[in-house]
Amino acid sequence: MTEAIENILKHKIFVACCAKPIFIVGGSRAGTTWLQSILSLHPLLFSAPETKLFQHVLDPNKRLTFTELYPQKKKVIPSKITPKQLEISFKHLDYIGFIKLSKEVRYTLRQLSELEILDPCTMLNIIIYNAEPNQHKSLIQSYWIEKTPRHIFFLEDIFKFFPTAQVICISRNPVDIALSAWETFNYPIIAGLIDAFKSYRALEKYLQEHPERRKQIFQIAYEELKENPSVTIAEIYKFLGLPPLDMDNDKIKKFSKKAFFDIYRNTQMTSWQAQMKDRKPLDSRNDIQVLQVKKYTFLIARLLKMERCTKKQLFLKREIMNTNFLKFCIKHFLEYLIFTTKINTINFLIKVYRNFK
Repeated sequence: MTEAIENILKHKIFVACCAKPIFIVGGSRAGTTWLQSILSLHPLLFSAPETKLFQHVLDPNKRLTFTELYPQKKKVIPSKITPKQLEISFKHLDYIGFIKLSKEVRYTLRQLSELEILDPCTMLNIIIYNAEPNQHKSLIQSYWIEKTPRHIFFLEDIFKFFPTAQVICISRNPVDIALSAWETFNYPIIAGLIDAFKSYRALEKYLQEHPERRKQIFQIAYEELKENPSVTIAEIYKFLGLPPLDMDNDKIKKFSKKAFFDIYRNTQMTSWQAQMKDRKPLDSRNDIQVLQVKKYTFLIARLLKMERCTKKQLFLKREIMNTNFLKFCIKHFLEYLIFTTKINTINFLIKVYRNFK
C-alpha cells in the first residue's frame, strides 16, 4: 500500500477523497451536456467528460452487446475492482474515447487493484481528476461533476459508493427526446420514446423505494432551463450549497459553449456539435412537415404509454385513424423492428463467440 501511495505522490496523481461528488443524470438528449457545461462555469466546480463508469465501463464482458452498452436497467457493480476487471475497464474507456488516462494513472490504478483496495469510488475520483487533457484542474475546487445520462438507472450504486453525493436529474418531453435522437443519430423514434419512458420510470421507482434520498436529488426540466437559464442555475447552486454566479441568460449561453469545448475537446462530442451548429433543432421548427412529425410522434407516445386510456379508446379517436398517421406508424415501427432485429442478431453472435471462446 505504501508503494501505491508513494506512486500517487510521485506522479502528482490527485485522489479527491475530500471533494463532494455531483452526478448529472437524465434521458439521452435531455440537455445533460448543456447543464454540465453551465455548472462547470462556477469556480468551485470541476467537470470532466462523461465516464460511463456504471453504465458499462465496469462491465466484466470484453465484447459488449448493444443492451450492455446502453442498459435500461441496473447491472451488478463489483465492490472491489480486480486486476482482470481493471484491464477490461481500460479497454471500455478507450473504446468510448472521452477519457484519456496517462501511463502513470493506469499504473497507479493497477497497483491499487493488486492491493485489493480499488473500489468504484476511488477509481472514479482518480479518473475524473486525472483525465487528459484537463484545463480546469485545481486542488481548490471542492466539488466535481460526473455526467452520464444513463446513470439514472444506477442511482442505487451511486449512493452506495458515494453516500453524500448530490444528484441532478434533468427531464425533457419524451417526444422532443425521441425527435432529437432521431435527427442527431438516426436513432429510431420508437426506441427513443421507450428509452425516455424507462429512464424516468427508473427515477420514480428509486424515489418510491428510497424516499430518504429525495433531499439529495434535485429535479429540473429542460424546458425551464431553456426558458430562463439564470433562474434555474441559481436554484441548482442553492441546492448544492454554492454561492450564485452573477451571469444573465446571454452570458450563460455564451460562456457555456466555451466550457463545453474545454471539457470535450478532441472527442467525438465536439465533432457532433460542429455538425449541428448550423442546424435548427426540430423542437423549434414550425414548418408543416415538422409539425406533422411532432404530432404523430406524440400520438405514438400516447400509444406506448397506455396508462390513462385503453387501446380501444385510443383507436376510436379520429386523429389516430388518420391514414397518414397509420403510414407514419408502420414506417417507424418497421424501422424500430429492423433496428432491434439487427441488434438482437449482433447480441446473439457475441454470446455465441463468448461461449466458444
